[in-house]
Amino acid sequence: MEMVQTQAPFAAIRCRYQDAQSTQTLREGLAEYRAANPGLFDPEALEKNESLGHLGRFFAAHDACHVLFGLSTSLADETLADTWTYFGTDVRWRELWSYFRSDAQKEFFSTFLSEVGYGRMLWSSLGAIPRVVRAIWRSRSMTRKWSLHDWSAHLDVPLVELRREFGIRPV
Repeated sequence: MEMVQTQAPFAAIRCRYQDAQSTQTLREGLAEYRAANPGLFDPEALEKNESLGHLGRFFAAHDACHVLFGLSTSLADETLADTWTYFGTDVRWRELWSYFRSDAQKEFFSTFLSEVGYGRMLWSSLGAIPRVVRAIWRSRSMTRKWSLHDWSAHLDVPLVELRREFGIRPV
C-alpha cells in the first residue's frame, strides 16, 4: 500500500477559504486548497480508494477539516487541524488511534519527519500552543460537532454557512 504524501508543510499560502466569511463552497475551498498544495491527494479520490481503506477516508476528512476550519498546511496549522479534528468533530479517540497506528500513516510520518526535521516540527508545535488553546476553547462553543465522515454531504454549501451552522470560529 503506497501512500506517502509529501509537501512543503512549512510554506503556507494564504487562501480565500481561510477567511472566516468566505462564501466559497466546501468544494471550491477544497479545490483552492489542492491548488495551493499540489503535492496533496484529491480528498474525494482518497475516500474512494479501496486499497487505503479507512485511512483514505480519514485523510479525505482531514483535508476537508483544513478547509472548514480555515487552515493552511503550515506545521502550526497541521497541529491545529489535529486539534480541531479531535475537539470539533465527532471522531472518537479509538478511531484516531487506529489511524495513527496504521502502517501507511507510520510511513507517511517517517517521510514527513525526515523532510521537515524534529526540531522544526517541535518548534512549530510549541509556537502553535496559544492557537491550540484558542481552538479548544472555541470548539467548546460550537453548536454541534462536525461529522468527520459526512463531509462530502456538504460540498456545495458555502463555508460561511457551514461555519455559522456549526458555530465554527476559525483561529
